[in-house]
Amino acid sequence: MISLSLQALTGLIAAGAVFLIMGAALVWGLHRRRRRDARDVPLGAHDAVEPSVRRAEDVVAELNRKAERLERLIAEADDRIACLADVGDAPPVEEPLSEPSDTARTEILRLARQGVACEDIARRLGIAVGRIELVVNLDASHAGGG
Repeated sequence: MISLSLQALTGLIAAGAVFLIMGAALVWGLHRRRRRDARDVPLGAHDAVEPSVRRAEDVVAELNRKAERLERLIAEADDRIACLADVGDAPPVEEPLSEPSDTARTEILRLARQGVACEDIARRLGIAVGRIELVVNLDASHAGGG
């Protein structure tokens, strides 16, 4: 009885070994086929792709140059911002307060009555916007009885 069990066990081991060998052969065949298919690229395909690869390399190089330029420009802008921040910390220069001349006041009121914006009047006459607004508001308060 023991010899029969041993024969059955030996048969099972042999069958398992056969299946393992067949599976390994199948995997090896599939792997070999994939490698062969990858090598079977149609003639001229490499030549057709090569200009695209060169163009892509040129584009990457151009993008790298532009990125470097942008980094330099950003550094320059940061330096300028720092300078402006330093200027912003300086005490303001006080402009002497002087009233616009009668001629200027007349011109300011004439333009304001025509509907020209205070900013535009200031730009035309070279006078600060705040002074234009002051003249216009004072005239309006005097005209309104105030």
